Amino acid sequence: MPVGRHWDSGWLHQNSQRRYPLMDGMSGVDTSASFTIPTNFLLDLSFPVDAALAADPSKFHVYRISSYTAGYVVELGYNGSPIGAFSVATAQHTWGKVYVISGQGDYEKSTGLVAIGDLSDIEDEPTGIWTFLYTAAGLQPRCIVPSLQGLTGLRILSGGVLSSVLTGNVILSEGRNSQLRVSGNTVIIDAIGDDDFTADCTCDNQRDTGTPIRRFNGVSPAGNGDFYLVQSTCIDITAATNGLVIANPCSDPCCGCEELSIVNQALSILRNQYTTLSNYASRLDNRIGEMDTVFTQTIASLPEN
Repeated sequence: MPVGRHWDSGWLHQNSQRRYPLMDGMSGVDTSASFTIPTNFLLDLSFPVDAALAADPSKFHVYRISSYTAGYVVELGYNGSPIGAFSVATAQHTWGKVYVISGQGDYEKSTGLVAIGDLSDIEDEPTGIWTFLYTAAGLQPRCIVPSLQGLTGLRILSGGVLSSVLTGNVILSEGRNSQLRVSGNTVIIDAIGDDDFTADCTCDNQRDTGTPIRRFNGVSPAGNGDFYLVQSTCIDITAATNGLVIANPCSDPCCGCEELSIVNQALSILRNQYTTLSNYASRLDNRIGEMDTVFTQTIASLPEN
């Protein structure tokens, strides 16, 4: 007698023939009644959320679908507000491909996964941006996975260098001249004093300061360690950053560059005038000489009587 065989079509193939991951009885129709989410578009979905943000699991839903020629952007929402999104590029899509859902807003730390099926039916829907209410596109409660917030890792910043992420059981260990105490959920760091204090230590890159200066020409400092430099006539001593400025104000020029420029211009004019006068005196001297010659010759030509 032949025995009938039963073939399991698979979880995702089964979901392509029903509304899953939408809740039972959901229409999948947008608020304008112009766009319907096909049954073979969404195959499976898992989105972890902080338990404190899942007060009413029935209000998680498909919030918005932006339909374009090149693909789709699908946003999830909670009670009418977006909480995460993923995109599907038509050219790179294959049946059953899994996409990452990136959380946003209060859900930015959540990262979910979604499996997408056939695009043939959704391509028949009109292009545009379509918004859904949780009463029409609510998600199954099992698709929203409550998670507890906790410390995922620890990094230490020391001397400007950030360590790699420490995970698992991390131990805080006391170091030199310190101790750790645990009080409830608090770790207290104490500095150790008295007999337990360790003063001697070799610091990395420590500079050798050498022998300190104790006297100047046999003169010792005051009792508080101060040593005084006393200024006198034509010697001024003023404080500067990490040092002293010793100046001789008596040697400072009384005139600046602007005054010297004026004097230089006056000297230049005087030099030119002196040259002109010298040339004039030279010509005058020549003329006097010529007159003396003419006068001498004239007298010589006169008769003696």
